[in-house]
Amino acid sequence: MIEDLDGGHVWELDNLYRQQTTVRDALWLLKRMYDDPAAEQARYDNGMAASHLAALEAVVADRVLKWATVEELDCVTDRVQ
Repeated sequence: MIEDLDGGHVWELDNLYRQQTTVRDALWLLKRMYDDPAAEQARYDNGMAASHLAALEAVVADRVLKWATVEELDCVTDRVQ
């Protein structure tokens, strides 16, 4: 789970993106969603990281689980296999 993209997260996302089937075939993304677009922008405001995350989301499609509350997070983690 990645949030607040400060520091070395871009490098880590790049490694996930480049590890082809070794990592991506088993990767699940738990993506927090915000009701307020400004709050979401503040949390995910890093263009390079956002582009890597978008590419990963496209690859793992059905393994991107979105959540907004702690209760929803509990529910989506139960779906991870």
